[in-house]
Amino acid sequence: QSTLTFNYGSIVGGELTAAFGAIFHNPTLSSFAIGNTLKMGNAYNAANLFNYAGTGITSVAWNGRLDTAGFATTVSNLAFDGIQLLGRAVVTSSSGALNLTVNDNSTVAIAQTWGNFTGTAGADSIVVNVLNDFNLTDVNFTTWTAGTDTITYNGSGNANVVIGTPQRETFNGGAGNDTLVGAGGIDVFNGGSGNDLIAVNGSNDGSLVDGGADIDILRVTGGGTVSLGSLANIEAVNLQSGSILVLSAAQFATGLLSTRRFRAPARSSSP
Repeated sequence: QSTLTFNYGSIVGGELTAAFGAIFHNPTLSSFAIGNTLKMGNAYNAANLFNYAGTGITSVAWNGRLDTAGFATTVSNLAFDGIQLLGRAVVTSSSGALNLTVNDNSTVAIAQTWGNFTGTAGADSIVVNVLNDFNLTDVNFTTWTAGTDTITYNGSGNANVVIGTPQRETFNGGAGNDTLVGAGGIDVFNGGSGNDLIAVNGSNDGSLVDGGADIDILRVTGGGTVSLGSLANIEAVNLQSGSILVLSAAQFATGLLSTRRFRAPARSSSP
């Protein structure tokens, strides 16, 4: 088993630049923990240091900082382990845009606690390749510009559950019966094949929804009103908590397929 902890300097300071000449991983059991600041020293380390097979965790601890330094960086099974009142766990780039790929091979969604993605003045990009489930609900974004900076989730052939953030994001479900949940922003949902559930709320106004092949459901939650930028390949709509979905005539005519079904939660008969 390969387990490496980067924790150096004082409890509130210290920086290490990763510039290893060769990197080898245990193919299934590698894991890492980052305390204080770890900075990528070159493209080779950025692409390979935290890129490994298996389900081992790459953890950024409280007051820890992964600095990609402008290099395209790949991280397997990223976990934010910040602690409220003590410090956030941060992923950022001190020079050049943040260009991060996360390969999530975990069997269940990794708990993300008190984490932060800090953007740059450039066009930042986060791509998450999801094997099973992924959830960034508890991660904060700072210096993040909607329409310039991008977040993309790519599902697998499994039944993925992907829960997004208040930022603008793209969800690509791929194959499998996926659950794609927006948490705000003008999101893009591509269900792909399989019987998918796409969930939006009032803060997802303007989002683009395409259920893809098979039988797909659009769910509107939170009690707000949602108007979509586009709608395609949806077989059923589920309105919850008094939510309202506003469709244009074209969206109603072509976005909802011939087996149109609208469903709201059943009303209780009790007083």
